[in-house]
Amino acid sequence: MGFKNLYALLGVAPTATETEIVKAMRQLAQLQLVSLEDLKLCKDTLLNPEARKKYNAQLFAEYPEVLEELTKPKEPEAKPEPEKRNLKTRGKQKNNRKLWVYSAIFILIVLAVASGIAYTYYMPRLEVKNAVKDLLKDPESAKFYDIRKIKNDKTVVYCGGVNARTTAGGYGGKNRFVYLVEKKEAVIIPNERPDDESDEVYYSSLWRGGCQESSLNSALGKAEKWLELHNKEKKAKEKRDSFSWESEQSEYLEASKEYLEINEEASKLKEEITIYK
Repeated sequence: MGFKNLYALLGVAPTATETEIVKAMRQLAQLQLVSLEDLKLCKDTLLNPEARKKYNAQLFAEYPEVLEELTKPKEPEAKPEPEKRNLKTRGKQKNNRKLWVYSAIFILIVLAVASGIAYTYYMPRLEVKNAVKDLLKDPESAKFYDIRKIKNDKTVVYCGGVNARTTAGGYGGKNRFVYLVEKKEAVIIPNERPDDESDEVYYSSLWRGGCQESSLNSALGKAEKWLELHNKEKKAKEKRDSFSWESEQSEYLEASKEYLEINEEASKLKEEITIYK
């Protein structure tokens, strides 16, 4: 279910008081214009100060035009014709003006705090979701789970899960993902072990180092060391296969020993890195 503008649903402004919200809910309930489920959502969200504060922050992130409308300066009203007023009336009007100014300042402070929360909490997560959606076949069907911000070393990443429809039409199952803040790059970690060992080590080092351990740089360093060993292993195998067992047994055996030593070291290191057991 998509995010709902509960204020628009009730026909009230985001600055509405609890009394105004309750009144609007009663009227809509009597007219049966809103479902009981939506009314319960309004009650639990808008009549709970903490829940409403968090909801407002997300509302301003999802609908920035609402925030713009609230902070838009009002056009000055036409001044009434001057008339004689007694001192008591002037004093009352002066107090009313002060009250209006203080109320306006309070609303602006609340909106500033809410927009700050939206910027620091919700906006980065929207950036993460959009980057992951760009990798999906059906971006609009994406469902996200357990998005969390992780800082290790001096690197910041976001980790989480995503499920989306495939080209066949059904949901393909939850996949893990990593979002690298510095590079503004998202990587979806496949659930099945990749056929290519290099891909297996790359995906594993990203998830293990970014989301499970305390150092992404350390995990990537292990991956680079494995890749170096992997290349040496290929060359050692080529060298071994270049010798003939029949005529160059000693050279073949020496090359085989070198190949097996490198292969064993690379296998042990890959076992430390991989998340595919």
